[in-house]
Amino acid sequence: MGQRMSVRRGKADFTDLLMGSFLASVFVWIWMNALTLLDTKTSTLPIVIGLTVLQYIFFGAGGFVAAYIVSARTEGFDILVGPKVGLGAWIISSTLFIPQSGAIKVSTLILTLVSFVAGGHLGAGFNQRRKNR
Repeated sequence: MGQRMSVRRGKADFTDLLMGSFLASVFVWIWMNALTLLDTKTSTLPIVIGLTVLQYIFFGAGGFVAAYIVSARTEGFDILVGPKVGLGAWIISSTLFIPQSGAIKVSTLILTLVSFVAGGHLGAGFNQRRKNR
């Protein structure tokens, strides 16, 4: 028969980080499409604030999931996998998806970066903690 290839490898390479970054940036694409279903122009201020907070939590969840998967795929205990995935997701989303939303604000870009990097760091750290048990 054929050999079975191991899914786990030593360190995350560029392909792992790139795929994780694209996975995390899919959360931005999902959010942008979900917002088209809502009429936020006539919404009250508390609803807009709630959606804004939920947006960055959702982006952080994208970074968490992607970094967790990339970190679980590798055997290494590199905590920098999470921030690398988050930074890559931010680059991809800020060049592909966020410009489609209209006017780009610097605060939006900074908060998106913080959300992705923090979520990525938490995802990689959570996986490392799971591996240490």
